[in-house]
Amino acid sequence: MAYGLIKFGEFKDYNGILYAINIFKKDYVGSNSSFTLASDGFTLNYKGQGNDYDAPFKMSELEFTFYSESAADDTFILDAVNGDEGDYTVQVTKQETTRASVNTFWRGVLIVDNADLSDLYYPQPFKLRAIDGISLLKGKKVTELTNLYNVDGGVSGGVTEDFQIDVAGGPTYGGSVYQHRSLVLACLRLIPWVEQITDTETFVYNYGCWENTKITNQIDVRYDPLRSAAIRSDVFYTQSNTGEYLYGNCFDMLRDILSFYNIRCYMEGGFFVNIQVGVYEEMKTASNFYARYGKTSNGTTILGGGSASYYMGDITNPGDIANNYKVSESTFAYGEQIKEIELDVGSSTGEVYQNYNSWATNTNYAITKDPSPGANYIQTYQGGNPGENITFILKGKFKIKRVGGTVPNGYNWLEIQAIVKVGTYYLFFNNVTTKFEWSTTIQTVYGANNVNAVASIPAVGSEYSYALQWGAQNITEMDAIPVDGAVEVYIYWDQYTFIDGQVLDVAGLSVTDLVVTTDAQEGTYGATSRALELDLYKDGEMLVYTKHLVENKPGGNLVEGGVEISRKVKFDSGAIYRNNTIVTWDGTTGTMWDSWTYDYVAKWRNRNEVNSVNILPVFKGVEMIALHPSNKKVLRCTLIAKNGTTSPFRFSWMFKYDGIFYISNGFKLEANSGILVGEFIAIDYELSNASLIAGQSISSTGGGVTEVGSPNEAVGTVGM
Repeated sequence: MAYGLIKFGEFKDYNGILYAINIFKKDYVGSNSSFTLASDGFTLNYKGQGNDYDAPFKMSELEFTFYSESAADDTFILDAVNGDEGDYTVQVTKQETTRASVNTFWRGVLIVDNADLSDLYYPQPFKLRAIDGISLLKGKKVTELTNLYNVDGGVSGGVTEDFQIDVAGGPTYGGSVYQHRSLVLACLRLIPWVEQITDTETFVYNYGCWENTKITNQIDVRYDPLRSAAIRSDVFYTQSNTGEYLYGNCFDMLRDILSFYNIRCYMEGGFFVNIQVGVYEEMKTASNFYARYGKTSNGTTILGGGSASYYMGDITNPGDIANNYKVSESTFAYGEQIKEIELDVGSSTGEVYQNYNSWATNTNYAITKDPSPGANYIQTYQGGNPGENITFILKGKFKIKRVGGTVPNGYNWLEIQAIVKVGTYYLFFNNVTTKFEWSTTIQTVYGANNVNAVASIPAVGSEYSYALQWGAQNITEMDAIPVDGAVEVYIYWDQYTFIDGQVLDVAGLSVTDLVVTTDAQEGTYGATSRALELDLYKDGEMLVYTKHLVENKPGGNLVEGGVEISRKVKFDSGAIYRNNTIVTWDGTTGTMWDSWTYDYVAKWRNRNEVNSVNILPVFKGVEMIALHPSNKKVLRCTLIAKNGTTSPFRFSWMFKYDGIFYISNGFKLEANSGILVGEFIAIDYELSNASLIAGQSISSTGGGVTEVGSPNEAVGTVGM
């Protein structure tokens, strides 16, 4: 489709700069005509004021008054009212010095909510508005995405394709594993006005600041995290019980990706700017690298790049003629200091690769002969909501080593037993119904589907490994978890005799003679060995539910009385692959698109700092705390443009006021006067304050968090 210019209105601002509001119509071919604007020219409103400082979208809206002066103008208004979204687009241009130096200032989609036409004399004013178009992506399904870079296209490199259902899975070379940058560009490409720009015009400016430690050329603008990370397609859709595919929309996809990397996306200069907020710390003293993308890019090609800074200077002194703006009517507000940030990856179902575990630990626990657990339960993982048909399989690998002692005749068999509970409910095997069920009375449950889990006792000096599991995947074999809470387990051993079929405590063999431990050295359950594993299932499919916690600890001391923030994140990283696991370029081949040998546990570093974190989603929390290590200072003020200012205030700009750096959170600009009323948030970056609480899991019931430790302590290592 093509757009043709149908209407344009012009005005000069306070400094004599000529602006034009150009209105285009889809599939229009014909002449164009001018219209009259109100004295304010237009107002540009960036919405974002409030406490949601890490919002991925800073959406903008243009408002202007159109004076209808003829029947033809009335017809235009009525056609716009009755048209579909995207039928009309708006381009704002400004002329700096000569007509040859016309630059695009803003682009959007015309939205006409209503129009009251009367028989009064002309001219009649109509309020028109245009939006940047990001919100329109809510009406676009992910299946509409085209020109995506699939890094799973083969060992020799990826392929470019339209959105595909990931029927083949991945990473198996043949599945649909899309580069994050490619997905972002494809989403934004669906906004109607994008059709009007040429292939060589800038479509997206990207500023990134997180680096993979395996990417050594940090100056090369190609090496940003969205280009070196990819995700499976099936994380963006589900399948109903009837087999119907239920697809997500592009707005949610874009939000999830941008939010994951703490990126702000907004319209400025006729293109989209994607900037990680942490980049502003670099821009206080130096420029930061960027890459320019064209609309046809699949994420692997750029129009160019370089370095730039959005720092516009210190505007503290209103009398300094070197400054373009002065501050007026300023007030300050202080938000609560962040105490901790909970990053909720949430639950995901689907095919499991390499036997990914909902919870797992490599910690080897000593297994005793004592059948009384006391407080020595091993806490594994959140169970899930009752009534959701959530079941589990608890797996264990055990090492049995004989170091001494004498085995009485007939007692040369070992039995491993367990007490498994959630809340006050205990798992047991009902021999009548032949399934695992729950009881409020303490029960012992045997491994291997309730068959006596027996193994021969080795000779002195010998050892062997032994695998067991408790529970079942499907509700036909196991009743659903009855309550919220962590799955807890206590494991012990005893000797078994075939003489009378009873478990007997034989004094002749003690825990010093027979050493039984969990065993993380055997690779029974996948490429990565696990001592204990808990796999959660919903309706028979794997259920993964992960949370990470980042705390604000200035000087090593946790902030008291601060706000506790929770954020949903779509993706995760870890040693084993599942459908929402981010995979990364392994850094062994020349470029990120030559060969994607998958690296699930790629260490990511923040802004070239020496410290790195295995868990990629944690960086969101680290950045949020680092950017606001103390009480968040908010400046609300009016910025007045001085004589000679040739460029209106830009949303990207950062300025210094009274010794503090501020970035825009939201504002309203009147173009004709250059006056801006806005809200700005302080940037006070302190990375050392952010502390990842390693090896912890958070229960949705709010039962607290405990460290990984001995059998006497709860275990909370989840997806690490």
